[in-house]
This record gives sequence, C-alpha cells and structure tokens, in this order.
Amino acid sequence: MQKEITEYIVSNNLGDWASVLGVIIAAVGFLVIIIKILRLKSTAEAVRDAVKNVREDVLRVETVAEFSAALSVMDEIKRLHRQQAWQILPDRYAHLRKALITIKTSYSDLEDEHKIALQSAIQIFSGIEKQVENALAKDLVSLDVPKLNRLISKQIDSLQEVLIKIQDKIGR
Repeated sequence: MQKEITEYIVSNNLGDWASVLGVIIAAVGFLVIIIKILRLKSTAEAVRDAVKNVREDVLRVETVAEFSAALSVMDEIKRLHRQQAWQILPDRYAHLRKALITIKTSYSDLEDEHKIALQSAIQIFSGIEKQVENALAKDLVSLDVPKLNRLISKQIDSLQEVLIKIQDKIGR
C-alpha cells in the first residue's frame, strides 16, 4: 500500500506541486509579515507623534501658568505703586523679570513678535526697578504712580495677547 501511494505521488508529480504550493504559502506568509511590520511602523510613528504633541501641550500649559502668574504679579505691582510700598517693590520687579525671562527662554514655540513683547516688558520692568532703587537710595519716593501704572497696564495688555495665542495652541 505504501508503495502504491509513493508510485502515485511520483507518477502525478505531486511532489513538485507540493513544493510549488509550499513556495506560494511561504511567499504569502512573508508578504503578510511585511504588511504587519509596515503597519506597526506607522503605528509607532503615530504614537511618537502623539507623545511629541502631548509634551508640547504640557509645555504650553506650564507656560500659560507662568504667564498667568506673571500677569498677577504685574497687577500686584500696580497695587503696590498705589499704596506707595516702595521698599518691597524692587524684589517684585526682580521676581517678575526672572519669570518673563524664563518664559521667553523655555518656550521655544514663541513667534518673533511675542519674543519682542516679552523682551520689551523685561526691559521696562528693569528700567522701573532702577528708577525705584534710585529714588529709595536718595530717600525720594515721589515717583509718578499713574505714569508707572499706565506703562505696566500697556505691558499687561501686550502680554495678555501673547498668553491668548499660546492658549489657542493647546490641544492642536
């Protein structure tokens, strides 16, 4: 019986057909593996892009928080001007400048006009700090509070626009 089966296989070239079928099955299997690898690659790239977007959003949220804190300090400074609390103001100016510098240097996605607005605010608060320090050193505390507060209000308005632009980018 086994001899008959062997003769049948040899006489009908079933071995050749089995080899051809094996090659076809291997080729299809190989093609399926290549397709799955390509899908995995595109999935990995999508995950990488999603992680990058999340990181950028986290940085934007942190920047928004720092911006909000800086704007609050500016409002506090205006209030301290009105109260003529000149002795504590230099420290508040220095704190504000550091916060603005941190925002400007740590958030690389800022547009040029926003960087200019931040740099302008940094310079203005540096100048106001010098004015107050000079007035304190000479025991002259007769600074023009309305003028100082108008200057600060202008900076608040300018930086509020930057804040809104950053907030708009969150989640995009």
